[in-house]
Amino acid sequence: VRRRKPRGIHAAANLDLDRLKRILAAGTDPNRVVSQGPYRGTTPLLVLCGELRRSGRIEEDVVACATALIDAGADVNFRSSLYPMTPLSQAVGHACSRPKPRLVSMLIAAGADVASTGQAAL
Repeated sequence: VRRRKPRGIHAAANLDLDRLKRILAAGTDPNRVVSQGPYRGTTPLLVLCGELRRSGRIEEDVVACATALIDAGADVNFRSSLYPMTPLSQAVGHACSRPKPRLVSMLIAAGADVASTGQAAL
């Protein structure tokens, strides 16, 4: 069985800035939550902040994609019903990824609630 490459706004949030901007300009909801597949139960911003493979990526690319999502109205306090995480709790880092300090600062400046994450790292 051949698996298809993920498409849509969640895949674009995985550091394809040009595609992400086109999708947002077309009117796609930046807070879209998908019910199946690899991005199940997440928003594009949550994918961007917590992708496990993100540790090797350039932080400027992460910040640029986050800016596009936040400017389009992404919820910086989204909490997944499937996973106990928020964009901020993912951005501070965990066992599989490094912290992203510029992204953390950006999320806080955009209104991320530092008191509601339940993460000791904050």
